[in-house]
Amino acid sequence: DDAEDAEVILHEFGHALQDAICPDFGQSPEAAAMGEGFGDYLAATFFAAKKPARFRTAVASWDALADPHLRQADPPCLRRVDEPLTYESFDHSPRADEHENGKIWSATLWEIWEVLGWKVADTIIIESHFQLDGFTTFARGGRAILDADRTLYNRRHLALLRQIFRRRGIGPVE
Repeated sequence: DDAEDAEVILHEFGHALQDAICPDFGQSPEAAAMGEGFGDYLAATFFAAKKPARFRTAVASWDALADPHLRQADPPCLRRVDEPLTYESFDHSPRADEHENGKIWSATLWEIWEVLGWKVADTIIIESHFQLDGFTTFARGGRAILDADRTLYNRRHLALLRQIFRRRGIGPVE
């Protein structure tokens, strides 16, 4: 049951946090994907220090045990936050799945986490939500992260963040 998996609970809390900061977040395909990606990121970052390294980037590994297909992953999980995805793989079709597209955003946020460390990454990423709206885009989300770095850290991480967004095809982010 999803309600028993702490990472699923934190993922859902991520949606509540976004909606509290930015009411009606997720009204467009990109914003919905960003919401799913942020939820996965939040669950992963919250438990990262407590998990064995092999499980650090796996989200909802306990919940995945109920699904035979997901059990085959190593480690078994609902989704991962470290996939080598770029914006180019974003599916803009009307039936696109925001969970699949959200993997692009969670991987981008996780890369920021790996480069800047959890405290700085979490602070910048959460702060960036105050600049977003319900119809936001990946590019606008990237700019909001750069703005949060400017406000909180005097652009200390600007070059690293720009490299991540360029690598992930998210932009233009200036």
